[in-house]
Amino acid sequence: MLPIRSSATNEWQIKRGYSSAAASGDGYSISVPGLSNNPALGIRRGKWKMKALEMKAIFDPVIDEVITLVKGQMSATKRTIKAVLLVGGFGQNLYLKERLRASMSSSIEVRQPANAWTAVVRGQ
Repeated sequence: MLPIRSSATNEWQIKRGYSSAAASGDGYSISVPGLSNNPALGIRRGKWKMKALEMKAIFDPVIDEVITLVKGQMSATKRTIKAVLLVGGFGQNLYLKERLRASMSSSIEVRQPANAWTAVVRGQ
């Protein structure tokens, strides 16, 4: 079972590239080697087909919580906020950036710096 989990986990790098455009697409194929075909579950030829709306249902509650936390931090400061920097693996997610930008005042920029996914590891 471990090789299956490991393979599927590696494919969850989808989190960085997921966007609102992807939410209306066909979905995602995730490798699940060793599992038998099961049309009812969407498993065929070692691939599991996850529908785009299923993926959206995973992302939305998490992003809603991130927006709530960011807004809480912003309201707790006494300074004027000019920008929000998104870092880390999830910080490169396009859908997160789109949703956060839509929830902010137009005077606040939402930025995803280059190599933001490694910024935390690099201590930046």
